[in-house]
Amino acid sequence: MKFERVQLKQGGGESGGGSFLKIDDNGSVNGVLRGDVLKFYQDWPKGGEKLVFDKPMPRAKPRFLVNFIVHEGGKFVAKIWEFPPTVSNMLADISEAYDLSQTKIKITKHVQGKQTSYMILPLANEKLTAKQLKDIESVELNTLSITPTDTGPRAPLKNYAPGSSGEDIPF
Repeated sequence: MKFERVQLKQGGGESGGGSFLKIDDNGSVNGVLRGDVLKFYQDWPKGGEKLVFDKPMPRAKPRFLVNFIVHEGGKFVAKIWEFPPTVSNMLADISEAYDLSQTKIKITKHVQGKQTSYMILPLANEKLTAKQLKDIESVELNTLSITPTDTGPRAPLKNYAPGSSGEDIPF
């Protein structure tokens, strides 16, 4: 599991449901990170559609996906957690001192107006037992993938008006 440092820019948010991790506004969740981190790029212009890319593109900002194991309904389950570069930087710092695949972390989502920020805290004093680690290891991880937005060439525009027969136009 490798987290990278990214030059910070404004932005960030969280969405989810189903197999995605959902963190309530001004709430927190505890769990353990597992598996590889998937990096992708996203451009979401105001009032426009979200564009997703597997490589850097103009205006697109990096985003990350990773499996986050939580205890839900009496068992451990994997949720997909999407996060911005600020969180990747925090995780990179924490991973210098802790093995994040063996350390429970607390993710807190702070929302104030339209601004969202995250705090990541390693719960080093809450050691996972050998049984918990074994149970976590047996959890089936979600496949991390993105569907890049099609930005390829579009069909050429026709050089005539709809309904024209191709005859000379009388003006």
